Amino acid sequence: MIRDLRKTLMGTALLLGATFAQAQTHQDPVDIGLFQNGSELEVRLRPSADFDGVVSAVVFTLRWETAGGGAISTLTQRGAEENYIPSRPSGGLHEDGPFTYQIYAGFGMEAMADRGTRWVAGKEYVVATIPVSGGSEFVLADDAWTKRDENNGAFYVSLGGVDHTGVIYKGVAGSTNATPFSITPNPSRGLFNLVIPVGEGENVSYEVLNSAGQTVAKKQLNVEGGGVYREEMDLTSSGMGTYHLRVLRNNTVETHKLVVH
Repeated sequence: MIRDLRKTLMGTALLLGATFAQAQTHQDPVDIGLFQNGSELEVRLRPSADFDGVVSAVVFTLRWETAGGGAISTLTQRGAEENYIPSRPSGGLHEDGPFTYQIYAGFGMEAMADRGTRWVAGKEYVVATIPVSGGSEFVLADDAWTKRDENNGAFYVSLGGVDHTGVIYKGVAGSTNATPFSITPNPSRGLFNLVIPVGEGENVSYEVLNSAGQTVAKKQLNVEGGGVYREEMDLTSSGMGTYHLRVLRNNTVETHKLVVH
């Protein structure tokens, strides 16, 4: 098992950053999502700005309930990502309480431009495909276990040797609903139409944090039997700025940006 993984990644990233620093300009965060495609999981990165430099490092962790009989197979990469961010498991499976975890890590040393590829802001890019089986629900983990120093499994992205970690914008692979999650309009002057799909038996709540990390709104969603929760959220009294809406769904967290202008 690789110990102190994040420190190792950051050290490697800094060395790469010294080489590419002159070509590197300000880069917005890169978010991550997990999607189900038949019997496979797709891990997708979503950049906030165009980029064709070195993707120095990526770390993410899958988690599933052990009792559900879930199992994973070999990670594959089927496109340019195999060259610009080759990835593999970091150590073996880890069991903690009711869950099983698998950490993955990738190191890049070659500029995307050298392979004739680039990221476009707002688009999703599959960086790993993982076959799965069993009845467990698979999620991108962001919990106390991944944050322990000895595990170093929290989501992390480095571009050109600089930390550009964003948010987990879709953490549950099998979370599909006829009505998708939405926040409209966004940006707005403080009024947002919020639509949150809620599965049967799901425990869902949300909180809104300002740029200082203070909670300005929170609510437990009660949708009996599952369905769609709708609300006109009013942040006009909270002032202009960027806020983060954290949707807590059972043991996972989805984070979305709200902009009041």
